[in-house]
Amino acid sequence: MPTMLIDEPLGLTCVFSDGSRADYSMDGLPNPRLARDLTLGLVDLIHPHGTADSEGTVNFYVQSLRSMVRILAAQGFTGGAAELRRGQLAEFWMSSPSRLEAMTRSLLEGYAQSGGALGEGVLELAAGRHFNIQPNRHALPPYAEEEWQRLTGICRTLVDDSYAAHRQALADAADGRHPLEGGWEPGNLRWLLARVGPVSIGEFGQHLEVSAAVVRNRGGFHDATRAVFPHLDVLIAYRLLFGIYSGIVPDGIADLVVEDIDWAGVGVRT
Repeated sequence: MPTMLIDEPLGLTCVFSDGSRADYSMDGLPNPRLARDLTLGLVDLIHPHGTADSEGTVNFYVQSLRSMVRILAAQGFTGGAAELRRGQLAEFWMSSPSRLEAMTRSLLEGYAQSGGALGEGVLELAAGRHFNIQPNRHALPPYAEEEWQRLTGICRTLVDDSYAAHRQALADAADGRHPLEGGWEPGNLRWLLARVGPVSIGEFGQHLEVSAAVVRNRGGFHDATRAVFPHLDVLIAYRLLFGIYSGIVPDGIADLVVEDIDWAGVGVRT
């Protein structure tokens, strides 16, 4: 049999479809009764009974099994799976990370499928809606042509408006001076930003020998920064357009982020 439960000491031995083997120990857990019941449920989830067909996948289930046994034991639970109650499980799952909730729900479902008895309503709760919703891991359907056109148009508008504001900001900055000499004027703030690059409010204050609080109270820094440099929504639009026009999928441009751009100076479009 490819997967076997071993009672002494409690554990599993598995042979997967590729011929690889793995052994897992559940010995030494604070509630051996619950540990054995959940291990029996895990057997039903592993190849050839279920879809778990690798050492890593089964190891995730084993870790979740151990966590559930330890957490419930710390709350004083000493019974087997049949003695678990809906309220107790709801409290456990509501306070658990999404993966722990998902895997321990599957363990109880596996236990029931293998013939184990559960308390009233427990199986329905285990098979029902999760309290902590897991991210969707299924591939989403591709956009229709009209949706691509609409997305491209919106991104193009964001990029064009941002670049027009950028050009205007640089034109304003061309007539500006250092704020320490010309005063706290929008054109002077843009003049300095165009020379020092995209900086934080604290770093901007250092160039003026004042604190970040002073820069914040005087105002104008964020408006000048947004005009001189593209903001996050515009960066996303640039990135989407790059993918649309080049055909490179998002994973292929994952490393093209702001930190990888060298500051090129005044008037250079990146």
